[in-house]
Amino acid sequence: VLHRHGGRTFLTFSSRREIGRKGKIIHLICGGGSGSYLMRELLDQGFSISAGVVNALDTDEITGRELGISMAVEAPFRDISDESYFENLRLIESADLVVLTEVPIGPGNFRNIEALKHALEMGKEVWVIGEISKRDFTGKVKTFIGELKGVEFVKNKEEVLKRAVERWGG
Repeated sequence: VLHRHGGRTFLTFSSRREIGRKGKIIHLICGGGSGSYLMRELLDQGFSISAGVVNALDTDEITGRELGISMAVEAPFRDISDESYFENLRLIESADLVVLTEVPIGPGNFRNIEALKHALEMGKEVWVIGEISKRDFTGKVKTFIGELKGVEFVKNKEEVLKRAVERWGG
């Protein structure tokens, strides 16, 4: 893999082998690096991954791009646009499971929380990692999610990985 950083080009070798896909797609609502671990680990377990809406040049966007993951991407320091939001919904529509990682939620990315409602309306399984109130900078995420029926709360990333592998094979 070629990487460019600080005006230099670096070549790294990946030990990843091509793994047969399980046919299950997991969509990560992430950002700020909160999804990178799950992107790598779930791919290594044979799942297909999508993500969104992430900001361009965010750690999760860079990791996703390097791994070839389909993503809904928004320009840095901008609220989620209609275009990115609807691309996110399109990716969710194709997913079997939607996972909200530990990404902080503010006014600029609250539409990712609204996407969870649409995921449930589409009949998708939705998991939320951790205590949402600790990373809610809008003051309305916990109430919004509390009104949604069918959301499952998961302790941490490792539990997401474990549960996905138990459910769909490892």
